[in-house]
Amino acid sequence: MANTHDVTNRKRNVVSTAYKIERAINGGKSMRIEDLEDVLTVKDIAKFLGISRAKAYELANSDEFRTIRVGSRILIPKSSLLKWLKGETDH
Repeated sequence: MANTHDVTNRKRNVVSTAYKIERAINGGKSMRIEDLEDVLTVKDIAKFLGISRAKAYELANSDEFRTIRVGSRILIPKSSLLKWLKGETDH
């Protein structure tokens, strides 16, 4: 079982990685997670994570986080994405 120090370090690394991803996507400008909408599209996920749209669809279809299908649209709750970034499950 991981001790509190290990868990804290892992959380800190996740936050640091998310911050670096945000800055890279925004050309060095910081984009806060709080600025994201509560419900995201696959295109939003691609832009936020800095991956191709094809990879974002692959991720959305992988059951890594919760998705909602409305017709042909795939929507992702921001809360589910944040849990996934922290290494938590949403299922």
